[in-house]
Amino acid sequence: MSVADRELRADPDLDPGERQDIREWVQSVLKEELSGAESNEEVNDLVNDLLDEAFDEDNDRDEDEEEADDLDEGEEDADDD
Repeated sequence: MSVADRELRADPDLDPGERQDIREWVQSVLKEELSGAESNEEVNDLVNDLLDEAFDEDNDRDEDEEEADDLDEGEEDADDD
């Protein structure tokens, strides 16, 4: 989990609760997916894929919020006419 911990600590946008939630999710997926025969490299690749998935979901949510803000601003501009 050191790879995940290092990556999570490197992201300044995550609060401690978010870090813990992601850490627990990664750990649970690893318990389900790993047989024990994987190399360190394979485990690290899986952790990186999981973190990419977690951060991609966060980015999608941020983009949706930005789009909603843009729509709200567009409505305000229409009222000014």
